[in-house]
Amino acid sequence: MELKPAGIEEIMRFLIREAVVFPTAEIYSSKQAFSGFYTFGHLGTLLVEEIKRLWRRRFIWSKERVYEISGSILTPTIVWKASGHLDSFWDPIVFCTRCNRTFRADHLIEEKLNLKAEGKSVDELTEIIRSNGLKCPVCGGVLSDVRRHYLMFKTKVGVSVEDNAVLRPETAQVIFLSYPRIRNVFGKPPFGIAQIGRSYRNEISPRRGLFRLREFEQMEIEYFVLRDAKCIPFSREEAERKGIVGEDLRYRPKCMDCKRCQVNNCPYFTEEYRKTLLRILTREAQLKGSEEVVEITADEAVKRGILPNEWMAYVLAEEVRFLTEDLGVPFNAIRFREMLPEETPHYSAGNFDLEICFSFGWKEIVGNAYRTDYDLTKHMKMSGVKMLEEVNGVKVVPHVIEPSIGIERTILTILSYAYVKAKVDRKYDWLKLHRKVAPVKAAVLPLMMPREYAREESKIARDIWRRLCEETEYHIVYDEKGSIGSRYKRYDQWGVPYCITVDADTMRDNTVTIRDRDTRKQVRVKLEKIPAIVTNLIKGRIKFSHLE
Repeated sequence: MELKPAGIEEIMRFLIREAVVFPTAEIYSSKQAFSGFYTFGHLGTLLVEEIKRLWRRRFIWSKERVYEISGSILTPTIVWKASGHLDSFWDPIVFCTRCNRTFRADHLIEEKLNLKAEGKSVDELTEIIRSNGLKCPVCGGVLSDVRRHYLMFKTKVGVSVEDNAVLRPETAQVIFLSYPRIRNVFGKPPFGIAQIGRSYRNEISPRRGLFRLREFEQMEIEYFVLRDAKCIPFSREEAERKGIVGEDLRYRPKCMDCKRCQVNNCPYFTEEYRKTLLRILTREAQLKGSEEVVEITADEAVKRGILPNEWMAYVLAEEVRFLTEDLGVPFNAIRFREMLPEETPHYSAGNFDLEICFSFGWKEIVGNAYRTDYDLTKHMKMSGVKMLEEVNGVKVVPHVIEPSIGIERTILTILSYAYVKAKVDRKYDWLKLHRKVAPVKAAVLPLMMPREYAREESKIARDIWRRLCEETEYHIVYDEKGSIGSRYKRYDQWGVPYCITVDADTMRDNTVTIRDRDTRKQVRVKLEKIPAIVTNLIKGRIKFSHLE
């Protein structure tokens, strides 16, 4: 299947024109407002809430022992000192000595020189720029040496004269801080703690619309599991004493078929998930310069040591199902890329980023990290609060597997494969949204012709609309403004799967017309069956062709 994602620029133009998403403070000039901040309009807000609902249904509500919290956005600086973010949470920047424009160094190198630069030190990046004669892409001026730019927004709480708080750059740390309280109430691991919330990063150059922002929203879970102390490999210091180098120094244990503890006994990793196909770009393939993915079942990926444990395998399988079955993303547009050693975050023993084929290349929308016991150990040492559990007679700190999904990037993913340009199959551009994620499921439209029937049509249509609102769990709209053709166009552009039209025949035979967005076919059905038909269509129990 050939992938043809829509361009981000045309998607953003459509979203802004239709007031789905638009820049915050756009009425002010660029010098007065900040880039990297967006406001979600009516349809955009509904779409975000629909994504959250589907995510909760799949990852939380249908699983035992996954608990949701909602933590503070403003957090004490000591939290980020303990986590290591104060020292390591930075991006490399370079500025032009002529026009003073600032660029992210690794991105500039990748775009202009087509060289892999993520994870390299500032000295290495500077050497690449100098040796390749890279100049300012705007004015051609000489670029400075590469510097570190720290990404966290700092602020003050109370009357402090010094910065003593941080706008959280991720939602994970609040979950780790909550672990002792949740554990005391709900018992020992394994369990998950989920959170949906906003995070803030002082990005150097926000770009590509919703893709890189300074304020964004995450859907995240930390799965806490207990690991037998005998299964945990030696420390980095011990490895260095033994003379072991390379990948083994990444503290990336692969459990494979071992069943000694919870790490390879994931209760959610049932047969259907074991059989789920994954597309993985392995570390080994990348080191050989290959982009060829391995298509493999989640179960086999664990057995072959490609994935570190069953929990990671379950997470990846669930994400594939979420994107394809709930959001309508093509399977071939999804791959998991195992991060190279120099790219892997300081807290992780192994990352498998879920990447999407966008118009500008394969880019991450989900980070999947095996954080081991790093975070709880750091907070335990800094706070003095014990977070130990017993496994086979030995006290251990729980290990963590984390899937973190960006909502704004998920929206761009959906629209990359749902946006249809004007003149492809109709005169206007429209959204071919999957019925599950469409924020408005149906529109009730009285035809309003001929005039002598208009009042009665309106009354019947409003009654149908109220009944649908009462008897279904979906957002349904009512609209009688404009010609029926203009209204069909409006709701095609909103991605509404079905339109229900009330006309003069409704009063004669008690039937209405249902129009399918994708095929534009229309069929007449009995009025009293409308709620059941709409529900069954959205849930996929019946196809529209079954009504014909």
